[in-house]
Amino acid sequence: MLVKTPGNVIYLPIRSFGDFIITASVIKGRIINKIPILLPDYLAEIFFAINGDELFEVINTIEFKNQPVFFELYTVRNLKNITRLINDYRYICRILNRNDKFILDYSSKRLFFAGANLVWPAKNENIYKAKLKLFADNVELKPEGKIGSTISFDQFRRIIIIPDSRIKEKSISSDLIKKIINKFKNHKFDIAFFSKEKKIGLDCIYYSNFNELIHLIITYDLVITAESLPYHLANYLGKPHFVIYNQSRHFKKTFMTPFMTDNNFYSLYNGSNFEAIINDIGRILR
Repeated sequence: MLVKTPGNVIYLPIRSFGDFIITASVIKGRIINKIPILLPDYLAEIFFAINGDELFEVINTIEFKNQPVFFELYTVRNLKNITRLINDYRYICRILNRNDKFILDYSSKRLFFAGANLVWPAKNENIYKAKLKLFADNVELKPEGKIGSTISFDQFRRIIIIPDSRIKEKSISSDLIKKIINKFKNHKFDIAFFSKEKKIGLDCIYYSNFNELIHLIITYDLVITAESLPYHLANYLGKPHFVIYNQSRHFKKTFMTPFMTDNNFYSLYNGSNFEAIINDIGRILR
């Protein structure tokens, strides 16, 4: 059980997997003491997959099996989700000590109802920079070093493409993938998809958990993806990554990794600008 000592500063990651990995990247190599964390059940698998216990001290777990509804209010459309929202609020209000300060991954005025002392990253600036400032203001960190992982790269011969996303609008077009592979035939490409079932495909690789995804990222020279979790994991693991965004409301430049912004390793696809995307990738696949 959590020992409720007045004045604790506690990390409270109750949003998405990607948000948690961004935090891990920001504090990696900078922590002086492990940062106290209230760990939700749904983050436990990825927490241990990245050896999170080297960065954080788990002082208690939170019985959230999924992301809380107050971060997904757009889903509250029926009695079932309204009930879940009420239960999530009651639960979070019950477990948060008002004498402690809780660091969130993202702004949530909705959580003010919990009556706790909450802080979060500044909006409208790169999330890595904003989180570094947030944590530096609230816990003791080493000042030196770049934000996130230091990534070096030379030539990319083995490339993994992770094209799918839980939001279909973000997935990389299969036609675009074919054009990329046909253009750069002197490179080895593999395509990986998430599947809860173990699958064997002649042309594709399937992964079913975070450990398998991490293994793929580590194995290849370059990760090409559309989904935020793989490229935030690649940044955390020190692997080069190139992101193809679809032009939609989901495109957020503020959530790019330091590696992407420093090297311009990203493109914006509008559905027809195949040549522009290939030219961008051609800059690095020499």
